[in-house]
Amino acid sequence: MPVEVARYLSTSELRAKWTDRYDRQAEDDSRKELWWTASTWLNVLDCGHLVAGPHVYFWRTGEIVHAWCDNRYRKIDGHRAWATDVIYEAMPAEEFELAVREFLDGVLAAMQVRVDFIESTDWKPDGVHVDVEQLRREQANNARHSVTGRRQAPTVWSSVAAALKVTLNC
Repeated sequence: MPVEVARYLSTSELRAKWTDRYDRQAEDDSRKELWWTASTWLNVLDCGHLVAGPHVYFWRTGEIVHAWCDNRYRKIDGHRAWATDVIYEAMPAEEFELAVREFLDGVLAAMQVRVDFIESTDWKPDGVHVDVEQLRREQANNARHSVTGRRQAPTVWSSVAAALKVTLNC
């Protein structure tokens, strides 16, 4: 991420402003396309499977990966869903990539143990059909992507910077 975009996230206050605007813009149809352009750089951890899942964002400046987790508005029955409202960490990109790869390798190894168990025992819980061939294909596909990685299309930073300037009123 270039400096002209990184400046919008350089302090806790600016990150909170960005997150607040992001939440509001997601609901504002008239500016949705502009907000989409402003957000193309964003890598968000998908936590949709969790009730009141955290909002976790990642970005990279030079050789540093930043992680910003904003849970200020995440509530369950009116109560805070998370013990910490805001978390920010930065680490060398190489260290981050190594940790992600180790985590992914661990998940894939654990899944392979489960696939092997299903194949070797002909495991069939009541009322559940397990398509073992499809399970094998998915496991192979996931393993292939863990090595090559999934890449996004290149970000057009000049468009992102212009859209951020408008959406954040900076």
